[in-house]
Amino acid sequence: MEIAGHRLPEGSWWDWEVRGWDAGALRLAAGYDLTYHHALEVVFVAPGLVSCPLAFQDPVFRPPPPPTRPAA
Repeated sequence: MEIAGHRLPEGSWWDWEVRGWDAGALRLAAGYDLTYHHALEVVFVAPGLVSCPLAFQDPVFRPPPPPTRPAA
């Protein structure tokens, strides 16, 4: 799995949850089963827009679309 051009380490990253957020960062935790523990944390620095539930499974991360120019 790849996020923002970075390849994640090998592992079973099935369960995901939001661990914290503010204007400067979005912190996600991932693991096979978050009931017991998480084995991975991903931090997005200065996210422009986030729309996701607090807990989710088997996500697909996509790069943002290229900026569009307003019509002249």
